[in-house]
Amino acid sequence: MRGSDGAAVLLDLERFSVGPREWDLVVAAVYERLGWYSTQEYAGFADAYGFDITDWSGFDVLAAMRRLRMTAWLCARTGREPHLLPEARRRIASLRDPRAPHTWTPGT
Repeated sequence: MRGSDGAAVLLDLERFSVGPREWDLVVAAVYERLGWYSTQEYAGFADAYGFDITDWSGFDVLAAMRRLRMTAWLCARTGREPHLLPEARRRIASLRDPRAPHTWTPGT
């Protein structure tokens, strides 16, 4: 693919898809709930986008799905990266008990 000036433009289409905006927006809200984004950062994001997904009636379900997906992804890595086991166990425990703290470590 080339830009209007003829220069090559690289795109990562690995996760490119068409779908509801909520699926993309829930990521930032979940990161804020996990403490990975500050409340101010998330508020700025939602304001700039013009929609705060946490006000949407389906937010809790979609957020739970995202946390499950994040946990499954991490668990799949533990066979080759056993140092991730404590984090995987912590995430599983927090999914089993929604009242438990969600003290997940980003970037693992």
